[in-house]
Amino acid sequence: MKVVLLGGYPDFVIKGIKRKVKIVHLESPGKKGVENAEVLVVTPRIKVDKKFLEMAKSLKILIAFSHGYEHVDTGTLKERGIKFHTIPGSTASVAELTFGLMISVLRKIPEQDRRMKRGEWKREFGNELYGKTLGVIGLGPIGMDVCKIAKSFGMNVVACDPNKLVKGKSNVKMISLDRLLKISDVVSIHAHLDRKTKHMIGDKQLKSMKRSSILINTARGGIVDSRVLYKSLKSGRIRGAGLDVFEKEPVGKKKLVGLPNVVSTPHAGANTIEGEDRKIKMLFDILKKET
Repeated sequence: MKVVLLGGYPDFVIKGIKRKVKIVHLESPGKKGVENAEVLVVTPRIKVDKKFLEMAKSLKILIAFSHGYEHVDTGTLKERGIKFHTIPGSTASVAELTFGLMISVLRKIPEQDRRMKRGEWKREFGNELYGKTLGVIGLGPIGMDVCKIAKSFGMNVVACDPNKLVKGKSNVKMISLDRLLKISDVVSIHAHLDRKTKHMIGDKQLKSMKRSSILINTARGGIVDSRVLYKSLKSGRIRGAGLDVFEKEPVGKKKLVGLPNVVSTPHAGANTIEGEDRKIKMLFDILKKET
């Protein structure tokens, strides 16, 4: 089968895949590149819509080299009988960054680091995770990992699952989104972005949160209304935010990331060497099974 790797990948990922699989790598989609592909491996930057799929006349298998798949028209795939796989190899990577953002916001690490670099010795008082209530929105693999890690910090954990991701019984206390927002000291988003979750966190939801609370988003930017979030952070309606994802990416010099109570990273939650290595192995397993 002709395997085409489509999109921007780190060099070490391309080399790692080429060690075992004969592939063609293309940075951007084009009719000549994809029309004869039987297997396509795509990054989240590649929009796989109906128009794209019309070019891929020979496609039998589509693989999203990511956990999320909102960039893929799964309905058209189903209509055409094209097999679809995701590669959720970055669960630990995203979960760990989630706590990096939490601690950075609560302990004001970036600001204290900037002061140290300026030669200033000024210590800030922050807050612990211990004893705080963490509200997790979305209980897929990443959300479940976050719950597990939170308990090791001594946090009280509650959750809601808008995408119905959890399978079977969970050892996490499940409550409504409204209740979660009211009682949580930290709200961490791990839901999929779809029609139901688009702007799920808006003006009403942010106003219901504690003034002392912080919001963490390492899922998808579109789940939160960024204009309302900016106003809430600017006015002090909520204490702070740790953001790895944004409604429009790349962000550049936007007002939101410039706020002093925001710690941000450039959608880097999945960017670990270990996570990419796991994804390569998962890709090999899928190709071995399907081809």
